[in-house]
Amino acid sequence: MNASRRSQVYCVLAQALRPPTPELVTWAVDGSLRHLLTDALGEAAVSLEALRQPGTPAVIEERLSKEHYRLFRHPRHRLELTESVYKPWSSAGTSGTPFAHERGLLMGEPARHLLELYRLTGWTLPVEFASRPDHLALELAFMAYLVEYFGPVDHAQFLDDHLDWLPDLLQAAADWEPLPFYATVLATTQVWIEQESTMSRKELETLQRCWE
Repeated sequence: MNASRRSQVYCVLAQALRPPTPELVTWAVDGSLRHLLTDALGEAAVSLEALRQPGTPAVIEERLSKEHYRLFRHPRHRLELTESVYKPWSSAGTSGTPFAHERGLLMGEPARHLLELYRLTGWTLPVEFASRPDHLALELAFMAYLVEYFGPVDHAQFLDDHLDWLPDLLQAAADWEPLPFYATVLATTQVWIEQESTMSRKELETLQRCWE
């Protein structure tokens, strides 16, 4: 799969994890979402039938919007899609910070590192994610940018540094019993990242052999 197609997969997964839009609903209705991800995953054993949504576009958008709010946007009780929540606030041995190794906190080390990456690469952080720069949708969108404009070393590094927490997210998501659409999106994202990580490691091994 070429870089443009891989970048498109990342963008589509990022879009599917943001509040539903008419465009996303169109992809669900006409089958393009399922077809793109089927092609991307190849022989991976993931059922994508739940991405085919029944009903009119208006009904689908309302259903997905309600579920997205329940799962990811409820102000008091939600499944976080934010990397910092699943990792220690800091990996450094900072004795002056009593909560340095605590989990469940926003704007931890992953978020601060991403803000620096966005600055260095000239990537603009959307205003609505200012308090969650390490939101999964943003990480996927940024990975699409890296695939499009940067090389395999950068891809592998970002996958290792910032997309290694998805198993914890999937484990937490099971308690929420998400509708099949979002359960499938989350599972597909994890499988895609696993595939990309394997491919990136192989690319690096090839590059290393060339350098020897």
